[in-house]
Amino acid sequence: MTPRPHDLPAGKPTVRCVIFDLDGVLVWSVPMHWRAYQKTFAAEGRELSLEEYMRVGTGASREEVIRRILGDLPESKIQFLMAEKERHVTEYLRDQGLETIPGSIDFVRQVRARDAKTAVATASRNPEMVLRAVGALELFDAIIGRGMVKRSKPHPDLYLRAGEEMGTPPAECLVIEDSLVGIEAAHTAGMRVLALTTTEEASCLSRADAVFKSFAEIPIEEWIPR
Repeated sequence: MTPRPHDLPAGKPTVRCVIFDLDGVLVWSVPMHWRAYQKTFAAEGRELSLEEYMRVGTGASREEVIRRILGDLPESKIQFLMAEKERHVTEYLRDQGLETIPGSIDFVRQVRARDAKTAVATASRNPEMVLRAVGALELFDAIIGRGMVKRSKPHPDLYLRAGEEMGTPPAECLVIEDSLVGIEAAHTAGMRVLALTTTEEASCLSRADAVFKSFAEIPIEEWIPR
C-alpha cells in the first residue's frame, strides 16, 4: 500500500455508493481480451503480443485499441472489427469461462451489507455478459458500459452516469480502480478512488486516494463505516 493516509478525511461525506471498474477489479479478463484482439488482428495480418496489449489496451475501449493497433480506418471497418472482437469474447467465455479477482465478489457483498449501493462503470460494451459469466450480475444496482455515455475514461462520463443512476452525489461515491485513466476519470467526476495493483505497479497509481495490493487489505470500516 502507498504511504498516503487511507482513512476518510475529516468532514468528508459518508460513502453511500461504491462504483467498481470491471476489468482488473472484479474480473481477471486480460487473457480473454488479449486472445479476442489477437484473433481479430490476426485476420488482418497483424500480430499482437501480450506485452503490446498490456501497453495499449489497459482501460481502453475497443475502438481505441483498434485504432491504436491498426491506425485510422473507415467507420464501417471499425464497427466490423469491434463486432469480431466481441464474437471472440463470447467464444472465450463459452469455452473457458472467466476468473474473478480474489476477494472482489466478497467485498461487493460486504459493501451491500453496509447498506451502500453498488455499481459497475466500465469501458467495456458488454459488462452484463461478463458479470453473468461469473454469477455476479445481481449484485449491482446499476451497470454502466461504454455504449451508455459519449466519452470513455479518462473523461468522467461513466462515473458521473453511475452516480446519477444511483441518485448519489459524487462526494458520496467511492470508486475502485486499477488504472491511471480510471483514477483520473473518478477524480474528475469529484469522487474518491481506491486503486488495486492488479494490473499496474503502485507507483503508477499514486494519484488515487489510497493504493492496495488486494481487496483483503482495504479497511472497509474506515472507508464505508456503518
